[in-house]
Amino acid sequence: MSGRESGILPGNPPGSQPVRHGLFSRGLSGSQLKLAAVITMLIDHTAFLLLGRGWLPALAEQLRLLAATGSGIRQPAYATLLASYQNWVLVYRTMRTMGRVAFPIYAFLLVEGYCHTRDWRRYGARLGIFALVSEIPFDLVTTGSMFSPMVQNVFFTLLIGLLTLKALDFLGNPSASPGQSSRSAFPGQSSQSASPGPSSQPTFQAYQSGMTGSLLRAAVLVGALYLAWYLHTDYDCGGILLILVFYYFRAWRQRGCFIGLFWMMCVSGTWYYLPGYMASFGLIWLYNGQRGRQPWPWKMAYYLFYPLHLLALYGIYAFVIV
Repeated sequence: MSGRESGILPGNPPGSQPVRHGLFSRGLSGSQLKLAAVITMLIDHTAFLLLGRGWLPALAEQLRLLAATGSGIRQPAYATLLASYQNWVLVYRTMRTMGRVAFPIYAFLLVEGYCHTRDWRRYGARLGIFALVSEIPFDLVTTGSMFSPMVQNVFFTLLIGLLTLKALDFLGNPSASPGQSSRSAFPGQSSQSASPGPSSQPTFQAYQSGMTGSLLRAAVLVGALYLAWYLHTDYDCGGILLILVFYYFRAWRQRGCFIGLFWMMCVSGTWYYLPGYMASFGLIWLYNGQRGRQPWPWKMAYYLFYPLHLLALYGIYAFVIV
């Protein structure tokens, strides 16, 4: 019986009844996590484009022009402008840090969606469609052009992650439904390996727990990481590995959160992002195993929000700031 069926939060041993109060007594549903990701993503992209590419460079140019006059650097206007610039840099960093909440939540919800979906193909097709739809708005925001091979949007990362999970599941147990191998045995390990069939003829399943199966799973993993790196998807290899961390540690979410936090700080290399990542994994820790209210219009709205908010931000940047 799962934690959702028994009323116990996932990760708690059966029979345990932890004493919790307020938010900790209810936890957070999937829809609440998704809302937190959407809001922080909007904050992050606003800072990236409107501040990072608009307002801050304009202030820096004014400082440069004042300093170029020689005596300008000693004028009160220079000190005032410098203080303003430093304050806006702090605002920028704060907003970008808040934006680090979004991706770990999206990676976590991808794993949850994969393990509970009735049709992984439809799920993958939806990710693929919105990856294509979002690419022009994403390229406009990140590079200023309508198409750039240098970077691809986060839907491509999620799609590669989904296909990787399915391939590893198939190689672990081709008859399993999504996520089944992680419930019947260690994820990626065949649940049939302990009880081989009566047939003495070599079959695909017979190689699953042997060297061939291990090599196939390693090839899938390396291929997925290379594809994300080659396409320059958002979060690329680091994002794929975070998805795998959430998948393989579904039964031990607290451990997965600690490992995921450590991993994201390693790949980000930016010290001031730590509070944002800590907040993200803290919210994931509070997940109560429930989807929450997700009617179809709202579900599609979450997908549509990604390309639409990018277009809106680029419109503000192009027609107001520049």
